[in-house]
Amino acid sequence: NKNENYNDNITPTMARKQLGVVITGCDSGFGQLLAYELSKRPGYVVFATCLTPQGEEHFSNIENVHTIPVDVTDQESVDAAVSVVQSWLMSDDEESVKDDDSTSQENNKYLHAIVNNAGLGFPSLIDWQDVSAFEKTMNVNFFGVIRVTKAFLPILKYQSAGLVPTIGKDKISNQDDKEEQKPPHSGR
Repeated sequence: NKNENYNDNITPTMARKQLGVVITGCDSGFGQLLAYELSKRPGYVVFATCLTPQGEEHFSNIENVHTIPVDVTDQESVDAAVSVVQSWLMSDDEESVKDDDSTSQENNKYLHAIVNNAGLGFPSLIDWQDVSAFEKTMNVNFFGVIRVTKAFLPILKYQSAGLVPTIGKDKISNQDDKEEQKPPHSGR
């Protein structure tokens, strides 16, 4: 099966392209770290999506990182991110490539991956939370992944290659909560 090993599908021509990576949830944590690390690797261009302006500020002086304000729960916001990436992909796209392995570099760009990392959680027992907290969690952690993946999928299909890793939350937590959550009433 030709898809058993993704790296086998990367041709020498593809390897010379600039590899774009879209990462959701770069305001903090793993998304922010991944964006920093990929920006250090030659050939990678990172599109770090952030929910807040404070998240975007983390990347203000980082080369090869373009921040995009994105709320994965809002289709218009996700569509705007797709437009930014499409514009990048189409810029300098008409440069010719020599087939004789000469020193010329291909200027074409390639969307290598969409990393679905945005997520949230509310630390508590089910009876301590309002249903709206669970709805918000599902809208970000589940439907946000679907929304982002479906929006970028036409680009990946057109290229006939690309990765869509999804980062799951292994525990329900909220970094903003500094104190341990306590039940709303102490009885029994």
